[in-house]
Amino acid sequence: MSTLNRRSLLKASLLAGGGFMLQYHLPASAQNAEDGVLVRSDELNAWVKITPDGQITIYSSIPEMGQGIMTTLPMVIAEEMGARWADVEVINAPVEDRFGLQGAGGSRSVPTNLEATRRVGASAREMLIGAAALLMEVDREQLEARDSEVVHSSGERRTFGQLARLAAEQPVPEPEFLTFKDPRAYTIIGKAITGVENLVIATGGSEFGIDVDVPGMRYATYSRCPRVGGTAVSFNAAEIKALPGITDAFILAPDDRPGDAQMAFLKGLPVLRGGVAIVGEDTWSVLDAKAKLKVQWDDASASNDSWAGMIAQAKEIATAGGGEVRKDSEAVDAAFADAANRTAEAFYEYPFVSHICMEPMNCTADYRKGKGDAPDTLEIWLGSQFPAQVREVAHKLTGVEEANVTVHGMRMGGGFGRRAIHDFAAEAIAISHRAGVPVKLTWTRTDDIHNDFMRAGGFASMKGAVGKDGRLAAWDQHYIGVKHKDRGIIGSGMFGNEFPLTAMDNARVRLSMMDIVTPCGAWRAPGSNQCFRGAMLHS
Repeated sequence: MSTLNRRSLLKASLLAGGGFMLQYHLPASAQNAEDGVLVRSDELNAWVKITPDGQITIYSSIPEMGQGIMTTLPMVIAEEMGARWADVEVINAPVEDRFGLQGAGGSRSVPTNLEATRRVGASAREMLIGAAALLMEVDREQLEARDSEVVHSSGERRTFGQLARLAAEQPVPEPEFLTFKDPRAYTIIGKAITGVENLVIATGGSEFGIDVDVPGMRYATYSRCPRVGGTAVSFNAAEIKALPGITDAFILAPDDRPGDAQMAFLKGLPVLRGGVAIVGEDTWSVLDAKAKLKVQWDDASASNDSWAGMIAQAKEIATAGGGEVRKDSEAVDAAFADAANRTAEAFYEYPFVSHICMEPMNCTADYRKGKGDAPDTLEIWLGSQFPAQVREVAHKLTGVEEANVTVHGMRMGGGFGRRAIHDFAAEAIAISHRAGVPVKLTWTRTDDIHNDFMRAGGFASMKGAVGKDGRLAAWDQHYIGVKHKDRGIIGSGMFGNEFPLTAMDNARVRLSMMDIVTPCGAWRAPGSNQCFRGAMLHS
């Protein structure tokens, strides 16, 4: 079991104004599931700042897409500190390496970061109590932090603001000596706390990716081949460029190099799919031009996937039987042969489904060619579940060193796994690089659906038997999912803990996978998203 020393865990420093700043840093080498600190996360930094006037600022480093994480984790810090929530201001942290993995996915933001976040608040509390003990000349055991004050048993008290400067000079507690508040004493967690950005959002003040506006910015749209894998050969360039408000239009070749920073289930995806870019003075002009676009596509190597074809193939597989046996009981056939049992059979289909986030995919990119010895730079604004990963995409497409790529993580109008994939960012980056101006790329809803990484569709051939006692007597299931070559697709296949694998002895379960090209990705609930088992049980 790894241990954390004080230096690697926490660092405190004085602010210019005589306040207190606490940095929590958990290095990747210190992560161990046995620690119960950060599971499946590279690292986390959380910052707490207290100014002499008592203002408490907590930086939120996890991307916000409506799941409320910008409120949740700061609440944990404030609770353990003994802060009064009214004194807290939450600020979205910049996308910087010092904040570690700034990612939200798999519905893991809270469980992954909870223990570490509690340590931040508890450490700040102990340092404030240490400062108060010195200032009041009392034993720290006689002190309690609550309501943004440290209170002595006699009633004497000091505010966090009064203690801020001295607290920054206190030794940072060793993790093993930290204690956490009794949940029965909570004053913030479990209470009705409104989201920290609710008022800003309701009044139109919150800035989403689609709201970004930078000096000199142009607007862009991008058309891909209707069939995955096709590329543009030519288009009516002269006609498009002559339209009002259009400043440029060009073909971008596909970049088939994979992105190493992609999530595990996305590894091997190309950086950029080829297509036609249109750049103009406003969104209306480029979308109007897109409607007039006439492209000659080379789709000789494009996907031939079709839903009708998948249904036919799945039924053939179900009829032929076979597949990978995941569970098999010899008593299954006997239960179905027993005339006293009632049986039911069904073939289920569930379709590919688009995410359709409230905010369509968008990204603003500003590529700047370096002058003289100055390096090329790139600045990017987007809503992303893993914004730092865009640096690698940018480097591959433009050659700009990752250290010279600045990423601004904007609030997302829905993510659901879709914004863990950066194909739309790759398009904006490539367009800005080619056009030489900052561009905002905005997808239409049609683009969103046609170019989505779908919730994977699938099939199941099912048979069940119910005995005289009304109990399930036997279960036969042949699940037919999809895969990309040798790579599994998230949301397709079977986990080892799914019904009936662990919940029923008299069962036979088989698995077959069909190879497809259709892009698939994460859905809003981790797992296989298979509804047919419940439907069969009802039947």
